[in-house]
Order: sequence, then structure tokens, then C-alpha cells
Amino acid sequence: MDIVPGYSGHNTSRHRNTSLILQRAIQLSSITISFVGLAVLIGWIMDIPALTSLIPNSVTMKFSTAVSFIFTGVSILIISKLAIESSGYSDLSHIVLPISMLIILLFMSTHIGSIIVSAPSGVDNLFVKEQELDPVLTASPGRPSFPTMINFLLIAAAAAGTLITSGSNLKKLIGGTGFAIGIIGSVALAGYALSLPMLYYSFEGLNTAMAIHSAALFVVAGLVLIISGKIGFRREVEIPIAYDAAHNSAWHSISNNKTISLRTKFVCLFLAISIIPIFFIGGISLSNSKIYSATVLENSIEILGIATAISVAFFAAVISKSILQPIMSLRRAARKIACGDYDVNVDLHSGDEIGELASDFEKMKESVVSTNRNLERLVELRTLELNEANKKLSLSNTQLVGANEKLAKQDKIMHDFINIAAHELKSPITPILLATSLAQPKDEDKQVTLSKDAFDMIVSNARRLKRLAGDILDVARIESNFLDIHKQNFELNELLDSIVNEYAAQVKQDSSKKVEFLLSCNGPIEIDGDKDRITQVVHNLVANAVRFTDEGSVIIKAVKGASASDVVVSIKDSGTGIHPEIMPKLFSKFATKSEKGTGLGLYLARNIVEAHGGKIWAENNKNGIGATFIFTVPIASKIPADQS
Repeated sequence: MDIVPGYSGHNTSRHRNTSLILQRAIQLSSITISFVGLAVLIGWIMDIPALTSLIPNSVTMKFSTAVSFIFTGVSILIISKLAIESSGYSDLSHIVLPISMLIILLFMSTHIGSIIVSAPSGVDNLFVKEQELDPVLTASPGRPSFPTMINFLLIAAAAAGTLITSGSNLKKLIGGTGFAIGIIGSVALAGYALSLPMLYYSFEGLNTAMAIHSAALFVVAGLVLIISGKIGFRREVEIPIAYDAAHNSAWHSISNNKTISLRTKFVCLFLAISIIPIFFIGGISLSNSKIYSATVLENSIEILGIATAISVAFFAAVISKSILQPIMSLRRAARKIACGDYDVNVDLHSGDEIGELASDFEKMKESVVSTNRNLERLVELRTLELNEANKKLSLSNTQLVGANEKLAKQDKIMHDFINIAAHELKSPITPILLATSLAQPKDEDKQVTLSKDAFDMIVSNARRLKRLAGDILDVARIESNFLDIHKQNFELNELLDSIVNEYAAQVKQDSSKKVEFLLSCNGPIEIDGDKDRITQVVHNLVANAVRFTDEGSVIIKAVKGASASDVVVSIKDSGTGIHPEIMPKLFSKFATKSEKGTGLGLYLARNIVEAHGGKIWAENNKNGIGATFIFTVPIASKIPADQS
């Protein structure tokens, strides 16, 4: 069974598994707030000073404050329930929160109106029986402090926000409101603890002090709101829709809400907005008719009327927006579906008629989605078959292109190699043929006579031909990973001296070359390597130096490296140097811009040196004349006599 995106079963399960201790603590705190408010209310009605003031002859919690705390506890309980477990409380919140908010606003707006017009409202003296009060503690007998009124207005704002806001904005609103309320209450508690009336907002003739139990209840209320904001809200509770493709049917289920019909909601809210203001104005006016004169009573009724009108207007605005929200959500979803966006979900946490309409809407949407899904599945199947055929064709083409590129590359390498090899092979063969043609017998005894120069020419070019054939064979071995290295300990200086003497003798016979050879070695150096291969490396490097040096010197040095585990051999010439274009690929196959070489010698030298665990590199000389080739090979390790 496929679950339509948007169903948050995992999130709901996690939400229900929230710590039971935390839930119980929040519920107990909310009930305590309401219970304390109810106890103080009874204290005012029954004239029990011990309930209105925790400390004898100190600040009392006012009558309007007690009433507001009763509905504050109820509001915070509903808000925390929505934060922890949204199912079952969304519909209830649309009745409880507006009524609580309206009652709190009625009392607080009346107090504020009374302060603005500087006239008694009637709420100020409701159930107030004391006549002589400490002016430091109480500026007005039944009027709460300004911070108290601010806190209750913040609580009303949190209730309104819960009805009309959602998501992260609601979390910030609830958390920020709780923080502000908690701070105001904490400052007052600190004032009582430090005996500083200013901290619990006592200013003579200006502001009534905040009662100690009011401060404590505000701290508790603030903590509950902060925790609720941290937990997060689930007001956008999804209607789980599941689609059973096997049976081609759609079904839905609404979460276990304690559903309240839309009619019941409207009836309750209408009664609240009608009866509560009437009782509020009528009850307070009737109570004050025995205390105030006609003129004062008239001012009181005006204040009550204005405050009630403001409270009811705010109440109506919040309720209208909270009721319109699900309808607008359904409307937006319908427009998106009409535009072809079937991924939209109608998220309504309600079991009333609008919730049922949303459920039927989802069922209709799933029916359309089911049909489209079947059509899309057929199209996808045919498209998949076509794509597979195209992929096979594309793969064949790619393989063919790759094979052609590889063949073209190999053909170019072969072509270059044949051209270079043909040229190099021709070079030593031509003088051999010339010398032998000159030595053809001319007398009857058929004796062949060769001059020393002709004989030396044949020998030299025969050796050159042998080296060329060996280089070609070694390249083939390297390409096939069959280059054999047979290591042994041998004296490097003797090898270098032998090669230098050999090339010095060859240069003497070549009148076009004026090259001086210099060998510099710091004492005997024994290395561990293949003597024949190291000889081949030095031969190639010295031959390369001689090839590009017509006049000057070739300096060969061998010194121990800084680590004393290897020897550094350098061959420095005073020839033409290394062309910049060749430098990056100097030790690659056929890397040459000269017609004097195949470009195989340095390639072989690099592979032989690296096979010994050494390194090889080259650089042009700093004076701009010639180049220097350097390579390293390991020094032979000293083996103790008892382990030899």
C-alpha cells in the first residue's frame, strides 16, 4: 500500500511519545494557575484576606487579576495540549481560547480605559472592602499593576496567535510571549526576595505593586509557554490518505479528534459574544450603582462600553480569521489542483463539516490521481522500453567511437615510431654499406682490404645499430611490464670512469666535436642495482649530452645524497639546452625536436631509474648554456659480517 506524501504518521507517533512527566508537569502547572485564581476570587467574594494576600497587610491579588488567572490557566492548558498532542484539542480550542481571551480583554481593556480617561470604571472597586491602604503598595484599590495588565494582554495575544498562526511563527510567538511574561514575574519575585518595592513595581500614587502570588503564577505561566514553544505545534495536522493500488480504491481517516460541529462552534461563540459582555457591563454597573453618583456611574458605563466594544471587535477579528483559514486552505488547494498540481494536501485539523469536506475533496483528488497514475505508468513503460533501446544504441556508438579513437591513437604512435625507427636505422646502415662498397675486392685473389677509418666506422655504426635495436626491444618490454632488474652491489665510480673513457675515445675520432669530459667523484661509492641497466642509463644520458654539444665540456658528478641512503649522479653539458616545448614531456616516448635521436633513450632511463626506486629529472643550466640531467639510485646497504 502506497502512502500519499504529506502523511506524517512518524511525526505524530513521536509527538505522542513525548515525556509523560513533562506533560503531567505542564497540566499540573496550568491547573494550579486556575485553581489559585479561583481561590483568590472566592477570597474576594467571601472576604477572606488570607486568600487575597499571602502576606498579612501586604499587596493583594486584585479581583480582575484572579478572574484573568482562572482563564489564563485554561488557555495555557489548551495551548500546551495543542503543542504536545494536537489531536482532540483543535476543535475545542476554537471555543475555549476565544472565550478566555474575551474575558481577559474585557477586564484589562476596562482598566486601561479607566487610566486613560482618569475616571473610575467600576471594576476598580469590585468587591473591594478595605478603605485605608498603604499608598506605597496600592495606588488604586482594585486595579492591578501595569506589568500585570501587560502580561495578561500578552497571554490574550498568545491565545489569538494560536488560533490564527501556525508553524515556526507560532512557535516564536508562544516562546517569546512566555519569555516576556516569565521575566516580568521573575523581577517581581526578586523584589520580594530582596525587599525592594521598586522591583515588584510599587510606585507611590502611580502604580499598584504586583502581588507575590501573581508574580509566582506569571513565572509558572511563562515557563509553560516557553516549553510549549520549544516542543512545537502541529496545527497543520494532515488528513492521512492512503491509496491501495491493488484494489483501485481510496480511503481516508481523520485523527481521533473530539469533533465539534461547525454549528456548535458558532452557537457557543455567538452566545459568548452576546451574553458575556451583557453580564460584564450589567453586573458591574449594578454593583457600582450603590457606590457612585449618577455622573460617575455614567462615566463608568461609557468606559465599560468602549472597552467592551474594543474587546469584542478584536475577538470577532480573531474568530473570523481562524474560521476562514480552513476554507481558504481548501480554496488554495482546489486552485492548485485545477492547475495540475496534484501534490497539494489539504491539511485541516478539524472534525467538523469543513474537515469532512476536505476529506471528500481528498478522496476525489485521489481518484483523479489514480487515473493519472495508471496512464503515466503506461507512458513510463513505453518510454522505458524506448530509452533502453536508445541506451543500447548509444552504448554501441560510444564503444565504436572509443575503439576508433584508440585505433587512431595507436596508428599515430605506430606511424611516428616507424618514421623515427626507419630514420635511425638508416643512419648507421648507410655508412656501413658505404665502407663495405669501398672494400670490394678488385684483384683476382679476392682479398678485401679495409682502412682503419673504414673499419672503425663499421664497428661504431654496428654498435649504434645494436643499441637502437636494444632500445626498441626494451621499450616493448616496458610496455608489456616485462623489464627485468637484477640487482647487485657494484662500484659506481669504476662504471662512470669506463663510460667517460669510452666516449672520450669516440669524440677524439670525430673532428666535428671538441668536447672535454670531466669526472668528479667523492671517493668510492658502492650502489645496489642492475649494473647493465645503470650502465644503459648513463650511456643514454652521456650520449644525449655529446649529441647536443659540439664544443665545450661534459661534467659527470657522483655524490652521496643528503639522506646518505642514495647517490646523486649528474651529467652537465654545455650544448643547446632543452627546448621549452619538450621540457614537460622530456621523459616520454618520442619526445624530441631533434633529428639526431629517437626520443627513446630518456624514456628508457626514466623507467630504469624508477624501477630501482630512484628519481630522474632535468633542468637548463642557470648560465643559459646547456642542460643538466640528474638521477638517484640507492647506495648498497652494509651487511654485518655475521649475517653475510
